[in-house]
Amino acid sequence: MTGLLRKQIDVWRSEAIGPAEREEILLLEEQLAGLRGRLTSVSRSPAVRQSGLRTALDEAQAAIPGCLAVAAVDMASGLILEAVSTMKSKRHEALLLDLMGAATADFYRGRVTKMIEEEFSARRGTPWRRYIQDVIAMTDRYVHIALRSRAHPDLVTVLVFSAFADLDTTVAASRLYASKIDRWL
Repeated sequence: MTGLLRKQIDVWRSEAIGPAEREEILLLEEQLAGLRGRLTSVSRSPAVRQSGLRTALDEAQAAIPGCLAVAAVDMASGLILEAVSTMKSKRHEALLLDLMGAATADFYRGRVTKMIEEEFSARRGTPWRRYIQDVIAMTDRYVHIALRSRAHPDLVTVLVFSAFADLDTTVAASRLYASKIDRWL
């Protein structure tokens, strides 16, 4: 992920750029620095962290009945850090996972979500914090369960099930494995 940002920054630097582009480059460099800081602070070795996260996602997908896909989403960028899926079409799967990551980040970081959390804080007389932790979205064919990491609030685990899966079981199992996935983040 950071490699793609770095390549884009290098391409823009090599071209003739104006003030708007300079501002965008600075913003991307700040995002890149933030991602590097978070990745190195979470684990001693990003390779160990990624393999551990992949193992945790594999275990969750295999152990939770009816789980079609599971992904770890970075809220700062909306990008999928790691994903496991049983979908047959890899091209279709990659597009759906990218869109799912972006939609998850948009929801959790969205203006309305922030307004709701600010209102909760104001009514309770407490400092602002992330109140919305878990989200269940249902479509005609799928159930998506998004669980914010308790240890790292900017990371969300998303699990996808068939719409015919038992909702009680999927939520309980998802929460159990989300805590295991948290340990790898």
